[in-house]
Amino acid sequence: MQSKKNAVIAVLAVLALVFGVLFFVTNSDKAKLADTKTGLENQVNSLNEEKETLERQVAVLKDEAVLAAESAKADLDKAVQDAAAAAQAQIDAAVKAKEEAEAALQAVREEAPAAAGELDFAAVFPSWNPDSAALREIGKRPVLAFGNSSGDYSMLNYAEGNPDHPGMGIFVVCDDTVREYGSETKAADFYAEAEKQGWTAFSMANDWLTIYGDGVEKVGLPGAEEEALPDAA
Repeated sequence: MQSKKNAVIAVLAVLALVFGVLFFVTNSDKAKLADTKTGLENQVNSLNEEKETLERQVAVLKDEAVLAAESAKADLDKAVQDAAAAAQAQIDAAVKAKEEAEAALQAVREEAPAAAGELDFAAVFPSWNPDSAALREIGKRPVLAFGNSSGDYSMLNYAEGNPDHPGMGIFVVCDDTVREYGSETKAADFYAEAEKQGWTAFSMANDWLTIYGDGVEKVGLPGAEEEALPDAA
């Protein structure tokens, strides 16, 4: 009997030991799991906080981008309006200038003695067209013409080209620098032109015995060439 009791006691002791070990292991695992859960929850909370921070930063950037876009649009709208206003001002100024010019032209037309096409330029400006003036004065094409400046070229050719009678163009060259305000440079050009056109050239220095009468003196140094003064008539 005693041996059976001892055997039962031994079995119970073994069972107690096994249950104790199992209890210890189970509590230890629970503690580890609890720690792991706590760590994961802390990580989740940290990630949520980072997420919220990023969302706030994104919201701020979005607001700033919207404000910048609105400001840029406002600036662009203002620039477009200013450019349109400036262009309209230029158009208005051009229209006004056109109207003023048309009004001035109309005033000239109303106040002018005759239309431009009816003006007798040969009568108003005889030096511009001496051959027409000669025809008007003598009533026919001349056969003899005298000139002493480039403005007389057309008149000399007009006489030289008379189809009805032989004509002659005579060019009086003011090459006397002592008694008259001649120019050697211009005289050389006139002699060259006379030879080219076939005119007869007379020299005031060589062909004129008297230019001015007694008692008339040239104002200036004898022998000086007066290039700046116009050709003598």
